Amino acid sequence: MQSIILLLLIFFGFFQRAEAQIKVNRINPSPNQPEEVVITGLNPSETYSIEFQNARPFKTVTANECGIIKIKYNLDLPSDSGVYLSDGYQYYSLSINADYPRCIRGELDANSRRLIDEQILNGWDGSWFVWQIKNTIFVWVDSSVYPENRPFRQYGVQYLGNWGGDWHEDSWSGVVDDKKFKTNACGHLSVKKRGRFIDNFSFNYPDYWITDQFTYKIKQNNLVIHTFSGNLQNKPKPICRRGVEYFPDNW
Repeated sequence: MQSIILLLLIFFGFFQRAEAQIKVNRINPSPNQPEEVVITGLNPSETYSIEFQNARPFKTVTANECGIIKIKYNLDLPSDSGVYLSDGYQYYSLSINADYPRCIRGELDANSRRLIDEQILNGWDGSWFVWQIKNTIFVWVDSSVYPENRPFRQYGVQYLGNWGGDWHEDSWSGVVDDKKFKTNACGHLSVKKRGRFIDNFSFNYPDYWITDQFTYKIKQNNLVIHTFSGNLQNKPKPICRRGVEYFPDNW
């Protein structure tokens, strides 16, 4: 049976490669399947990380009794950061390194109200506000204007990075962040383009994905072992069967 499978793989243009080399390619698109990048030539069943230049980390958080959402990251965030909430709106920082907002008996504290009122005087509608204090972002949305943004609501939150001036996906910078992956029995690592879904809302932006514009680093034990451009060729997906790998032509 194994020999028959091997003959079929050879017939369809797959081959075994004796020497392991790190290779990175996009996989030919398939209907109803997420886009995928596959990295080969790594050690089997081991953990690696990829440094993404354009990561958009995702978290689930719950608003407090004032409707304030606190999102803390273990990252160095640029100023003028933006976040995407599962209420369907994008928000960006209006106050940098001011005092963080406090909730007093279900109401915003006086200093927070003052900051919002100052923005209203500058033409802001005052229906929401974002504070950024180092690596922590606070979002408040006025529930009297948007009743769905009620206290104690759970949100999906995606960090977007710097705002580029419009609300299109490509206008946000993302942030540099590492994500861990585990290889299969053949040493193949798969990165799939996936959105997030929470509370009947679908995030269109993938959190960790490889795009043409950036360069990426593969790390093991925090050491960079390979760097590659996101501008990749499309190839058929290599096959791993019982720890034996088979590659398409010109992989």
